[in-house]
Amino acid sequence: MRSHIVRPASLTLFLCTIVAMGGRLAAQAHVETPAPLVLEAARPLRIALDTRVRIRNVGQPVSGTVIEPVYVHDQVVIPAGTKAAGRVVRFEGVPRRVKVATLLNGDFSPVREVVVEFDRLLIDGRSLPIQTRVTGVTANLRRTVAAGSDRPDDTSAAGRAREGIRQAEERVKQQVRDLLSTVRQPGKMARLRDAAINRLPYHPQFLAQGTVYTAVLVEPVRFPPAIQIEHASPGAMPAPSSILTARLLTSVDSEKTPRGTRITAVLSEPVFSTDRKLILPEGTHLEGSVTFVRAASHFRRNGKLRFLIDKVVVPGQDATTMLASLYSVQSSASDRLAIDDEGGAMATNSKARFVVPALAVASLTTLADPHEGVEVDEGIGSGLNQAGGQGFGGYLGLGAVGVALSFASRPVGLGLGLLGASRAVYGAVFGKGQEVSFPQDTVLQLQLSPAAEGNK
Repeated sequence: MRSHIVRPASLTLFLCTIVAMGGRLAAQAHVETPAPLVLEAARPLRIALDTRVRIRNVGQPVSGTVIEPVYVHDQVVIPAGTKAAGRVVRFEGVPRRVKVATLLNGDFSPVREVVVEFDRLLIDGRSLPIQTRVTGVTANLRRTVAAGSDRPDDTSAAGRAREGIRQAEERVKQQVRDLLSTVRQPGKMARLRDAAINRLPYHPQFLAQGTVYTAVLVEPVRFPPAIQIEHASPGAMPAPSSILTARLLTSVDSEKTPRGTRITAVLSEPVFSTDRKLILPEGTHLEGSVTFVRAASHFRRNGKLRFLIDKVVVPGQDATTMLASLYSVQSSASDRLAIDDEGGAMATNSKARFVVPALAVASLTTLADPHEGVEVDEGIGSGLNQAGGQGFGGYLGLGAVGVALSFASRPVGLGLGLLGASRAVYGAVFGKGQEVSFPQDTVLQLQLSPAAEGNK
C-alpha cells in the first residue's frame, strides 16, 4: 500500500493559495454587496413647473419635472426628468412694503404668496409618495459660467487637444443637466404677455412655466438596495481642472457676509475616475472661506464676492487639502450675474437700462409742450406723438390706471409722467446697485485648481 506524504513546501503553497483566493472573494463580496439607499430628510429636490398655472384656490394641483439627478452615495435614485405632482396648500401675506410698492405701480389686485408642496414622484411607472417643504423659488432660471473657462492651461498641441476633449465632454454633460431647465422656460412673447397682464389694475395671479422650486424632503425616502461602485485607492483625488457639482450649505451675501467667513458645501453628484472607480461620493463636504467681498452702493455700483474651497472631507476619512473656485452657478436671469476667470461673482448692469429713462424724459417733453391740439399742416403724427407721450408717462407713473388718468387730465398726466421719469432715472443712474446673494442650497459647480500640487 502506497502512502501519500505532503511535503511542507507544498502544504505552505496550498495554504497561501487558499488564503489569497479567500481574500479576493471577500473583497469581491464586499464590493458587490447591495447597500441600502436612503435619501435622508433635508435633501432638496429641484422641480420646475411644466405649465403656466392660474391660481384659483387652495388644493388645486400643480405638476413639475425634477431637473437635476438626485444621488445617494454613488447611485442615482431620482433621475432628471422624473415627474412630480403637488398642490397649492395655502396663501400667505406679503410684507407691507411690497403691498405699498404694488399699489404705487397701479396694481390693486390682492397680493399674496402662493405656497406649493410636492407630494408624489413618478419613477419607473410607480408612484412614490414624498413629503416636502418648499424653501426657495427661482423664476427664469439661468446658468452662469466663469469667463475664460475655455482657455487651456497647457499651450502645447497635445495639451490643447486634451483640453478640447475634456471641454467637449463637459459641454455634453452640461447640456444634459441644463436641458430641462432651459427648454421649459417661457419665451420672450410669453414674458411680455405676463408683464402686460401684471400691469393691469386687477388681474389673475399666475405661476410662470419653468419656475423652479427647491423642495426639501421632510421625511426620509427609501429605495431598493444597489451594488456600490468600487472605490478608488485611498487618498485618490480628481484630476486637476475637474468640475465638481455641489450645493451650498452656508448662504453668502455681498452685503452681510464678511471677508474670511468659513463656508461649507456638499457634493450633490459623485466623482469618478476614468476607469469608473468612485473617488468622492455624494455627500462629501467641501470647506472654504470668503476671500473677497464688496457690498453694493449708490450710482449702480454692484456687489461682488469671491470664495475659495480649500478642504475636502470624505465621510470616514481625514480632511484633505483641495483647491477649487467657482465655475458656474444657477440663479434667476434677473440677478444678472457674471463670474470672472478667478471665480469671483458680481452683478452686472443691463446695457439697456437707459432706454426707459430716455423714453420717460421724451414723454415729459411731449407733455410739457404748451401747444395743444393738432395743426392741419402737421398732420396726425404730432397728435399721435403727444398721445403716446401722455400714455407712456402715465403708464410709468401708475400702470394702466395712470394711462387712463393721463388722458383724463393733462396736469395729472404731467404729474404721473414726472413721477415715472424720476423713478426711472433714479433707478438707472443714482440708485443702489445689486448685491450678490447665494442662499442655502444654491446649485453651483466648482473647478479644481489646474496645478496638480495644489490638490494633494
